[in-house]
Amino acid sequence: MTRHALVPMVQDIVLKAPVVRITPGMHLMPFLVAFGSLAIIVMVMRAIPCRPSLIKQFELAANLSVAVSTIALLLVPVVSIAQHYYMPSIGYTPCHALQGQPTRWFTDWVRDPALCVKGKSPEWVNEQVRRSPP
Repeated sequence: MTRHALVPMVQDIVLKAPVVRITPGMHLMPFLVAFGSLAIIVMVMRAIPCRPSLIKQFELAANLSVAVSTIALLLVPVVSIAQHYYMPSIGYTPCHALQGQPTRWFTDWVRDPALCVKGKSPEWVNEQVRRSPP
């Protein structure tokens, strides 16, 4: 999920893509996956005889993952608010007409407001930019 959503989102912003879909809660995913994996490992270690000191290390890692996840969760509104200040300053306009909008889970931003067409997808916007003559 992180590789297919978070990384392309950041790359699109850095490369100034014609359309960017920002998902404010996406930065939570790596920490939740880490916590889930560590929780399963700790449960398995408790089910089979393991040294308590070894279990303690994994419990500490799981607790750290919970702490970082909590901080990341508290940053969701910050990311949401920050995008409304930062994105216009680098040339993007909010687009609430693209396919799947409006929603609270993500926000679409376009560089050219003329490409904000109701019902069209972000892929359509990218295709229109590729087709247009320079």
